[in-house]
Amino acid sequence: MKANKKIKYGKFTFLDGRYYEGEYENDMKEGYGIFNFSDGRLFEGLWFNGVQSGFGVYTEINGQIYLGVWVEGNMVFSFLME
Repeated sequence: MKANKKIKYGKFTFLDGRYYEGEYENDMKEGYGIFNFSDGRLFEGLWFNGVQSGFGVYTEINGQIYLGVWVEGNMVFSFLME
């Protein structure tokens, strides 16, 4: 970890009801966090430079749960949990 980076934990709620709760580094989503979309979808997992990167769990509004891997905000591998 570089000495000039500030790591903190917090929650930010958008006007439309979306929210992110988790770790921040230099005011960007970084590390572990939860993003709740305004329509009820949910992403819980790792962030890097403000986007999903690494392992995460994505829940659809119909309740389907996907375990997956994200790279630069895109799901590149997933499988449906039953």
